[in-house]
Amino acid sequence: MNLKEAVRNYVTNMIKADSSTMKVLILDDETLKIVNSVYAMSEIMKYEVYLCEKITSHRENLLYLNCICFLRPTQQNISLLEKELRNPHYKSYNIHFSHSIEKQQLKTLADADQFELVLNVQESFADFQPSDAFLFHLNLKNVIANKEWKLKCLERTIEGVTSLLLALKICPQIRYQNSSEVARRLAEKLRTHISREATLFDTNKNRSSLLLIIDRRLDPVTPLLNQWTYQAMINELLNVDNDCVLLPECDIKEINLNPDHDEFYRKNIYNNFGEICSNIKCFLEELQNKSTNQAKIDSIEDMKKFIENYPSFRKMSTKVSQHVLIISEMSKIINANKLLRVSECEQNIVGHQVIDNHNSCVQMIKDLLGNSEIKKHDALRLVFLYALKYDRHPRKETSNLMNLLLKQSGVSETEIQTIRMLIEYGSIKSPDLFKEKTNSFGIPSNLFKSIKGVENIFTQHQCFVGSLIDQIHQMKLKEVLFPGVSGSTIVNQKPSDIIIFVIGGVTYEESLAVHSANQQIAGMNIILGDTQILNYYSFLTEVGSWVGEPLLIDKF
Repeated sequence: MNLKEAVRNYVTNMIKADSSTMKVLILDDETLKIVNSVYAMSEIMKYEVYLCEKITSHRENLLYLNCICFLRPTQQNISLLEKELRNPHYKSYNIHFSHSIEKQQLKTLADADQFELVLNVQESFADFQPSDAFLFHLNLKNVIANKEWKLKCLERTIEGVTSLLLALKICPQIRYQNSSEVARRLAEKLRTHISREATLFDTNKNRSSLLLIIDRRLDPVTPLLNQWTYQAMINELLNVDNDCVLLPECDIKEINLNPDHDEFYRKNIYNNFGEICSNIKCFLEELQNKSTNQAKIDSIEDMKKFIENYPSFRKMSTKVSQHVLIISEMSKIINANKLLRVSECEQNIVGHQVIDNHNSCVQMIKDLLGNSEIKKHDALRLVFLYALKYDRHPRKETSNLMNLLLKQSGVSETEIQTIRMLIEYGSIKSPDLFKEKTNSFGIPSNLFKSIKGVENIFTQHQCFVGSLIDQIHQMKLKEVLFPGVSGSTIVNQKPSDIIIFVIGGVTYEESLAVHSANQQIAGMNIILGDTQILNYYSFLTEVGSWVGEPLLIDKF
């Protein structure tokens, strides 16, 4: 079950099916992102596609070109396509929808095709955005408002998830988090949709599969933590827009990061900060040995200077030089914000190996809150984590820590309210969230082995998704906590295909847990899906939307 391959095959087939020599590809905002996630535009041009435009764009008459449309079957797109067919700009049309189209919509297009230019209409089930072979998202932000689904977001989620199931040709058993009403509602809606489209889902029933729907509130801790693997750090520390890293203060303003087209990124995506620096250093030293310059490369700054002083190397190794720039920018942020110290405290709060003493935990937090070098958003992180872990402790000091935030960390009264909102948000968090997890498939224990002087203190935390995978693998997922949808019977069989869908988004730490599990568990394919990819700041906006009050915390 490779999501990128599945989507890429759909796109390849729709482009190759038109054998004409010159073609134009028409997309909408969503399908453009889907195509970009699996294809570079330079690759698409090899299939004689000379123009790629949006359905909403003003277009010239190019009656010598055949047109391939790949669109979501929304009412807006149907209306725009109807308008296009009544006043055609191209020679012919091959129309592909990313999900099933309704009969009335098909009739509307047939009536509009007065010049009989439509060659075929097909359903290509690629209504989701793959980030990796096992990770997809729907690019939906703030899907829950005032504790209820936003109707359009619910409909889009149903379309995205059912499209994924059809692309993979599986009809899974559906289970959901019993403590979450939004998870139950999505599960029931999916069951209804699958029943209504039974002929589409009548496939591969001999293969055992599971769709588990959970709520982000089950684990509100993971998005609050600083991350230390490459992909996660970039998402946490830098501004990223659809795999494009934005660096407005650098010479290179934008860097596109796609593991399919960037070998260095692909090889280092799950490596930690120290390993990445070491890998780049080895690469540069290998080249340096062939040159007359024997200057030492001992730091990230040395790497950056070396790149700048060797134009020929820059030309040969553009990608590596871009990664040196990214690492240099992240290093500045880490040092300026004392993130190693903050992260150590975070891990001690949520971990189990070093600090399991309430008083010691409180003192460690107070020491950092009294440090003027700790930024207010990181001070808030620490109190967030404390409040979630010790919300029922008989001697909890949440109020005292909130007062310290006001007096010593420059936090406003409005920002203090986010702590109370987060406690409310996490009211259904798993009771096992802070218990030691064994035999999990989270981050490897030797993650920081290549960072001199740094112990495994940074890797104590294991996300709850890893624990769920372990429970499924050992067939210990409790029915009372994760029941099947109404009228279904839990099949007592280990599933070979597992899809975990998280309402409210996932982090790259959870993506790493799934990657590790796929590497270690034979005969089990695990996919992680979500409404959006989270970092600390986007998670807080999700919390604000859920409680019905916007949370505004500036990024650095």
